[in-house]
Amino acid sequence: RIQWAKRYIGWRLSHPFSPYEAYYEWIGQQRAKTGKVRDFVLEPMHRKYDRRILDVLLSLGLTPQDRVLDYGCGGLRYGPPIIEYLDRGGYHGVDVTDVFYRPGWDAMDPALIATKEPRGDVIDDTILATIRAERPKFIFSWLVCCAVPLSRHGDYFGKLLPLMRDDGVLVMDFFERPRVKRLADMSWAKPRAMIENAIARIDRSIDIEFKPMDSPQPTKFDWTMAILRRRSR
Repeated sequence: RIQWAKRYIGWRLSHPFSPYEAYYEWIGQQRAKTGKVRDFVLEPMHRKYDRRILDVLLSLGLTPQDRVLDYGCGGLRYGPPIIEYLDRGGYHGVDVTDVFYRPGWDAMDPALIATKEPRGDVIDDTILATIRAERPKFIFSWLVCCAVPLSRHGDYFGKLLPLMRDDGVLVMDFFERPRVKRLADMSWAKPRAMIENAIARIDRSIDIEFKPMDSPQPTKFDWTMAILRRRSR
């Protein structure tokens, strides 16, 4: 933990006016330089893409004609099965920097990219406006909330929730503990009430359904899925 703190303080001193997202980008660049790319999609033991999110979305009514937004797409661990299922142009992945998603994009089957024409973009005001205009019915933000520090909940949910359309569904996850606990340099476990309150501050019309997730290994926190829908007006 001391090492994490020293690294962040050192970065902040040299970038006093940069947003926190720029720290993530810097971390990604450092990992790329050293070859320490942690995205599962690039590790040999995880070459098989994870269908978990596709299965969740299918259970919620996903059809090939729908549009899906992958908010915080990272190394596209969950993207390719969804891209393959959807019609051409149905998948859109975004993240705070292309340093995170470019390795996964480059590792994806070129034939799949040519056939399905998925899109990848860096999150900014223009891209957010484009997404709001396109109105994707399904949004998922997986292994993202756990990496958002408490001070940035307003920014994260403030950008994410307005992208939901009235009849849409947003699926996200978080690591749950009764009290906040820092798990790694950029990972926190948080109380459920903290997630509920952060969402309510942005949009009180949203209902949240919580479901437990099976963790692949014993942990000191619960892995929880949250399914967000807007109440009928």
